[in-house]
Amino acid sequence: MGKITYAGKTTSNALLAVSSKFSTDARLSQTNATALAVGSFGSGLILDQLAQTQNLQKGWQVVTAGINQRIPKNLLIGEVGDMLSSGSDLFKRASVVSPIDFDNLEFVFVVK
Repeated sequence: MGKITYAGKTTSNALLAVSSKFSTDARLSQTNATALAVGSFGSGLILDQLAQTQNLQKGWQVVTAGINQRIPKNLLIGEVGDMLSSGSDLFKRASVVSPIDFDNLEFVFVVK
């Protein structure tokens, strides 16, 4: 759902994955190709910076890649949605459909 930016004894602050300030390394489960998952205000999550040579299909799972040691590998980010790039773009881009309904998210629990 996001990244913890502050953790106190009784409260924490989180940066939601749909925030334009959010980004994390990502990997396609089917091919192990790495990319970047970024938040996009109003658009949810975007899979970005995937090499044009990589195969990409709607419905494929997007998980954390584990490049950043502070974020565990293989956490589900979502599924590939609509393609947002063309063949002439430097990188492939696609929307990511999250299993989380961010519009109705009220409380989350942080487990240490």
